[in-house]
Amino acid sequence: MSLGVSLRVHRGAREIGGNCVELLAGKSRLILDLGRPLNMPLGQPVTLPAIPGLGDPPDERETAIVISHPHADHYGLLGGVPDEIPVFIGQEAARLLDAALPFTDFGMPATRFKNYKHHDTFRFGNFLITPFLVDHSAFDAYALLIEANGFRILYSGDFRMRGRKPGATRRWLSEPAVQQPDLLIVEGTSLGRPHGEAVSEKSLEALLADQIKAAPGLVLAAFSPQNIDRLVTFYKAARRCGRQLLIDPYAACLLQAINRPTLPKLDKNSLGVFLPAAMRRRLSKNDELKRLDGLYRYRVYPQKIAEHPEKFVLLFRASMIEDLERMELSGPIQLLYSQWAGYLDQPADRIRPWCISSGIDLQIVHTSGHATHSDIIDTVAALKPQRILPIHTTAPENIGQRFDGVIDAENGQWIELVRCSINDQPTPSARRFT
Repeated sequence: MSLGVSLRVHRGAREIGGNCVELLAGKSRLILDLGRPLNMPLGQPVTLPAIPGLGDPPDERETAIVISHPHADHYGLLGGVPDEIPVFIGQEAARLLDAALPFTDFGMPATRFKNYKHHDTFRFGNFLITPFLVDHSAFDAYALLIEANGFRILYSGDFRMRGRKPGATRRWLSEPAVQQPDLLIVEGTSLGRPHGEAVSEKSLEALLADQIKAAPGLVLAAFSPQNIDRLVTFYKAARRCGRQLLIDPYAACLLQAINRPTLPKLDKNSLGVFLPAAMRRRLSKNDELKRLDGLYRYRVYPQKIAEHPEKFVLLFRASMIEDLERMELSGPIQLLYSQWAGYLDQPADRIRPWCISSGIDLQIVHTSGHATHSDIIDTVAALKPQRILPIHTTAPENIGQRFDGVIDAENGQWIELVRCSINDQPTPSARRFT
């Protein structure tokens, strides 16, 4: 008879985002990530994957979910998961999602999670899981080594080499425990993009500083507050130009929840707080104005910004357009857009039309949170896996051009890793690898 591990990709085999991989070992089921697809509009319901206990009726197996990092395309469907199914996530990621609860629709209470830490192996059923911290645009992101029935499966999660923690990814790749896994499930976001070197986060800081220094008036910074690396980059760039970065209470609460000594702290010179009207309304409606306690002494009001716009860099999102219009700024405004440029092309986008109608100079100054094409190839070469399963990509075939053992999988297709005896017969509906 055979004893092995069965797995299938539910989402992500040929798309970026929405990751979900199911693994079976005996009576145990492990789900790696449960993400919301990026191509689904916010507010539109998304069906849970057809997994027993989630989108399908439960079976006899014990089930757990492990989230690699706190991006919605990796955890965004957790709200529909029954409470009895345990969910594991990094300690700081749990605090970050808890702090986001009053401000966004994608927060999660920290009590919903069991926590893991870098290099601390934990067990669920027949699975041993070892997390390895990696560099990514999401804070507290991990690669995961899963061991079961004599097989070693390495799940890269999302990672990069050129952020503010590049050493984390390099250390992960040099770990003896992850070398030559039976299967590498690797993210391939950049496999379908033009080749080229990504700008490092440190180089991006210099580019932003050049833009800020040349701007005569207010600078708007459009980036996700959950991208803590990018917040630090804007903070350092603003300081280099003698300006104060103003963040909103959401970003301020994220920093306080993480509370690392290496992260910026609120003060009256370098890092202040601006309260957008829409955010105040949301907090008031949900009886959450107490979240502002402790932030008022760092608050900078619209009148001060209007009087001296050249002194500030203001964290900006589309819901703040009315705030800016009420300020009646007389000088030019520079908007530095530091997110995926594709968001500007979506039908619901308000930023580009507003900039055009208001005469605001919009510049895209961004770098990806993902590994480049060459970094992915170098990662696979360094790990020397027996088999490779690319996911989180629209171009999985591009990795097959460089390596043997690449599995061309479709969403929902079972893959079996087995140690075969002479009497073993392949399961008809599955791809079988020995």
